[in-house]
Amino acid sequence: MKKSNLLFAAFCICAIATNAQPILQMNAIPNIGDVTTFHVADPTGISEGNAGANQTWDLSALQDLDGVTPFLYEYLAPANTPYASSFPGANFVTKINEDPVVYVYHQKESNQLFTLGAKNTEFDLQYPDPDLVMDAPLAFNGSFQDNFTSILDAGTGALVYGRASRTVTYDGYGTLITPAGTFPNAVRLKSISMQVDSTNFFGTMIINYTDITTYNWMAPNTPGPLASVYYTHTVSHTILPGIDTIISDLGVVKSANFIDNLTTAAPEPSEQLSGVSIQLTGPNPVADQLRATIFTEKSGLDVQLLLTDMQGKPLEARSFETAPGETQILFPVGHLPAGTYLLTLTDGRDVQALRWVKL
Repeated sequence: MKKSNLLFAAFCICAIATNAQPILQMNAIPNIGDVTTFHVADPTGISEGNAGANQTWDLSALQDLDGVTPFLYEYLAPANTPYASSFPGANFVTKINEDPVVYVYHQKESNQLFTLGAKNTEFDLQYPDPDLVMDAPLAFNGSFQDNFTSILDAGTGALVYGRASRTVTYDGYGTLITPAGTFPNAVRLKSISMQVDSTNFFGTMIINYTDITTYNWMAPNTPGPLASVYYTHTVSHTILPGIDTIISDLGVVKSANFIDNLTTAAPEPSEQLSGVSIQLTGPNPVADQLRATIFTEKSGLDVQLLLTDMQGKPLEARSFETAPGETQILFPVGHLPAGTYLLTLTDGRDVQALRWVKL
């Protein structure tokens, strides 16, 4: 997954209040079921414009980058995602419908929003020190700062360790124009990030030093940012035993994004797992044991069962490979408090969820 998309996902849960000088608030964070279409844009001729009050930022010329197809951002409860057990503190998820699908897990508090990590079938990104992406309320010219760490496992056999700091400043407000329309009372956030990523691959140490300056625009009642322009500068150091360090300056890369088709309606549910289904086969409400049956028509499909509460907190997870026929599943649940819970079956892409009640 591109780092720019993950950064965008992290900032997709910012919001503002509507007044003459908008105040950045936590009161318009996207709701579960919201969906937007994300476009990787051609940055040629696009400018981030000026900071300050009562600006007009005309980004209407943004258009898709050649060869890059737009994709959906969906906002979900962790219980409806396949990797909830890897992020037990998450209560909000951004689903990025790339190929393969990426799930970004967040922890939302009353005045702060953190990113805990992201995962799909090809990589696992964890933030041991979570990434603070919003600290509200924030007034014009206000700012917040955070230090965070990351561990990336991309299946290469070598982990990538990162440490970073970011300062976010609310540096302008006014009217924003994008291909999605005109948005008054828009706010611009300028983010300056400095990150060091290092890995040791069979004795070769690679250290990347990356500076990223990002401009994100939000407007009232939208799951922004509506548009982003960012500049990435990376200097790579390759350290081989007994050889002088090789330093490569990759230069500054300019990028841009925008969203449209903003809606608060729930997206169409994903198709059921092909040839696999699950049913509750015991009593519901449940006293001591939750009984379920998985029906499969084919073998070799890796699936996971998640037992969660209604806030998405994982309680138990089981992974297995399917075989044709019926598989009986028992979960001891006598220790759980009375209430409503979910049992979710997923293969990492599609999801089936059943609601059940504990007596």
